[in-house]
Amino acid sequence: MNHLKMHTLIKLENKKAVTTTETTFRKTRQAPGAFSLYQKLEKNMKTSFDSSELIADVREDIALFGANFAVWAIYEDVEGNTFITDYTDAEKPTEDEAETAEEYAKLLKEFEEGWVRASQAKKTELTTLGALLDLLEDQNKLI
Repeated sequence: MNHLKMHTLIKLENKKAVTTTETTFRKTRQAPGAFSLYQKLEKNMKTSFDSSELIADVREDIALFGANFAVWAIYEDVEGNTFITDYTDAEKPTEDEAETAEEYAKLLKEFEEGWVRASQAKKTELTTLGALLDLLEDQNKLI
C-alpha cells in the first residue's frame, strides 16, 4: 500500500515568496509505478497562500467599519499564482471620520499610500470587507 501526503504553503515575506513543501511518501510494499504516481501528484499539486495575518486585519476592520465597508483587494503574482496580498480603502476618508486635523492628515496619508500600492498591483478588485474575508479564507485553505 502506498501513502502520499503532500502540500505546499506560500507566504509572502518582505515581498518575497517563501514556499514550504511538506511531503511524506511511504511504500509498505513494492508497487509497480509507485514513483510515477508520486510524480503525477506532485505535478498537479495545488497551492494556497498563507493569509492568516490579512484575515486578522480584515476581521478587525469589520469590527470597526462593518462588513459592507468598500475596499480594493490587491492581487500579486506569487510563485506563478495570483493571490490577494493586501487591501486598501476604496473611498477617501472625510474630515468627519477624524477627531483632529492631525488624525485626518494621517488618514489621508494612509489612503494615498494604499492607492499607490493598488496602482502598482497586478490586479485590483472592488469588494466589501465581508466579501474580502470570504475570499481570503478560501485562499488560505489548501485546495
